[in-house]
Amino acid sequence: MRWTRTLGFIAALSPFTLGGQSFEGAITIRITVGGRGGAPAAEEVEYLSRGGNMRVNVMSPVGAVAILGLAAEGKTYIVIESQRAYMEVRADDAASATATNTGAPTITRSGRKDTVAGFECEHVIVETSGANGPQKTDMCLTRSLGPYVNPMAGFGGGRATSWQRQLALEGGFPLKVSLPDGTVALEVTKIVRRRVSDALFRIPPEFSKVDMPKRP
Repeated sequence: MRWTRTLGFIAALSPFTLGGQSFEGAITIRITVGGRGGAPAAEEVEYLSRGGNMRVNVMSPVGAVAILGLAAEGKTYIVIESQRAYMEVRADDAASATATNTGAPTITRSGRKDTVAGFECEHVIVETSGANGPQKTDMCLTRSLGPYVNPMAGFGGGRATSWQRQLALEGGFPLKVSLPDGTVALEVTKIVRRRVSDALFRIPPEFSKVDMPKRP
């Protein structure tokens, strides 16, 4: 996967609502990415959360990349460790990445509960219409982990799917997302409450700010 494409899915991060997040610790998430002409591939990312701040650690072709959501600033940054550089994700970048021409989905709270990685969640069904008829996505959401920002949004083509967009409206954290074809697109595999250093939510002062590449 090219570095420009990596930036493409990171740029699709939506601005998230800060506040009300009491969870502190690490969340491990397995995300399945559908490949063109090949079998789906699983990517594993780590969320770190403390005091309304969020950090997502992902691997890219240039090495470790961290996505920072900083509560005090209300901003999201991409920190590229190997290049000692960082970029700010502007509101217009996120808006462009999540733009869509499809209509609003139908949302049904099933009332059905489940337990994933030790946390209870409620199944929410997101139904959309398409050329092949209605499509239903099952999201099991918890409100115990604060807001969620999807680091893989826009991976497949620069546009967030209906269930990814709906997360911003629902305000929950998905512990498991099942697609209409039975694929588990996202699943939390481990949640650990632990102390997280404040230093992980700061951009090193020696890092230089660079511009976000323009999306094609």
